[in-house]
Amino acid sequence: MTIRWLILLAISIIGWDVVSSQCTGDQTIVGGNLTLNKGDVIVEGCNTSVCTMLHGIMNPPCNFGLISKPIKLYGDIEFSLNGNQFGLSAAIYNDTIISSACGETVGGHQSAGVLYIFKKDARKLWVRTRLELPTPHAFDYLGHSLDIHGDRIVASSFLPTPRINVFERFYRSWNLTAIIQTSGESIGFAESVSLSVDRMAIGDTYMARVYIFTLQSGLWVQTALIIPAPPVPMLMMDFGTALSLCGDFLAISAQPNMVYIFRFNGTVWNQIQFIQSSLLSDRFGSFGQYSLKLDGYRLVVGSAGAMVNISGVSGSSGLAYYYVWNGSIFELHQIIRSPRQNSGANCGSSVSIHSDTLIMGCQSNFIGTNIGSAEIFRLDEWGVWQWQYQLIQEAEDIKSQFNVGACVGTYDDVIFSSAPAENVNSQGDGAIYLAGCGN
Repeated sequence: MTIRWLILLAISIIGWDVVSSQCTGDQTIVGGNLTLNKGDVIVEGCNTSVCTMLHGIMNPPCNFGLISKPIKLYGDIEFSLNGNQFGLSAAIYNDTIISSACGETVGGHQSAGVLYIFKKDARKLWVRTRLELPTPHAFDYLGHSLDIHGDRIVASSFLPTPRINVFERFYRSWNLTAIIQTSGESIGFAESVSLSVDRMAIGDTYMARVYIFTLQSGLWVQTALIIPAPPVPMLMMDFGTALSLCGDFLAISAQPNMVYIFRFNGTVWNQIQFIQSSLLSDRFGSFGQYSLKLDGYRLVVGSAGAMVNISGVSGSSGLAYYYVWNGSIFELHQIIRSPRQNSGANCGSSVSIHSDTLIMGCQSNFIGTNIGSAEIFRLDEWGVWQWQYQLIQEAEDIKSQFNVGACVGTYDDVIFSSAPAENVNSQGDGAIYLAGCGN
């Protein structure tokens, strides 16, 4: 029996409870990154908790490198005028993937935008549902920012005023149940959004603030307004470029190279940490709205403009930073690089983490005639991320498409990477590449 399985067997014997919200004994995460005492509450409200992360590791590992051909998902390309941008924003939760097509025409309204929902059925086929706003407007750009948790989707739209639209699933249908907007009508409201059970964070990059809304008695109520604590760096711009909300933790990025971390103490949100890279050009956490990701007690931050010292690679190739909560701060544990990234790859333009899988999007990575890739890493028995697989387009699909890795996601043994500028019917129709065990 390997050391890996001996460790996991020992952990299971001492009482990991993968169902309840408390640890049942004194346990240590694989790799020794975090110790929990009996009765400690597990972080809930995001993709995984510490217990479910170990549950995922204990499953037979999925070797993405054995996948011969990824599945390809599309929107309705027949509705395209100047490109649908399908996959510009996308997210996954359990067996459901959502993607926006911001440029799609609806009822003659150009770029009104739609949402596409893909759910795996009993036959393990991904069934597509098309979701529109009841009253679409031209250049509404529905889903420019979006997120999903359970049976709830939040998606932005910009006309007649910027807002977040809340959709909920009842049996097999999705219904618009709420619209969230502010009285100030800032043009930067809803540029980013993150959802965690009955709480959401909404970024306003123009006003440099983040709103917290909580579902109370069936209504979404603003419960907090978050601004960076002084001293505010003079070069700080676009506070709220990227958001990741997970239970009582919230990570917020600001241009050009800053990440703020807040924690809810049951009454107020307190800034507990400020992380800044050494160079303004690093684009640390701020390349786009999916440049950072919280998952339980773990945080991944992409740095798409960072210089990487790899043989044969020069320039801003990019990388990602992996942090683990030590009880006081998120402590840097590993710098993530891919052995297959090239100069100017912009690795870290998007990131995602769940269970023992981490994805780093490299949307400018030139692989032969291919542009863009998603680099897949798996957590080994020592708690170290090891590169495993590179998700790129198949040779027959290459038609001068761009931006594979623009948005990436993972949940259990499913991974996806979007390519919103891919040419399908016209320039920039977009596609999503999907891979996983048993798909």
